[in-house]
Amino acid sequence: MKGVLDGNAVANYEGLVTIKKGAKNADADLNERAILLSPTARAGAIPRLEVLENEVKAGHGATVGKVGEDELFYLATRGFARAEAKRLIVRGFLEAFIEEFPAKEAKEIRSALLKL
Repeated sequence: MKGVLDGNAVANYEGLVTIKKGAKNADADLNERAILLSPTARAGAIPRLEVLENEVKAGHGATVGKVGEDELFYLATRGFARAEAKRLIVRGFLEAFIEEFPAKEAKEIRSALLKL
């Protein structure tokens, strides 16, 4: 799960992966990540694993943060204005997710990102 929040947006993610008894050698990974674009945006994440089998590979994690000043500075040294640098970082964050959509919807999402 990925999210980008701006303004007064609030998002709470709660994910659950269950590996049932008998699912030997299962491989599960649950990650929840969010980028906050404004000081008033908020995100919470609770990734949970329920593992009922011993011989599995399972992981989970959550990160919520702002666009890094170091990243913005690096792009500024390459000639990008702050707003454009932020757009590039957000698009890079979301690109693999966007590629999962049909072409028409992916194009609409990319167009919306240009308006950030």
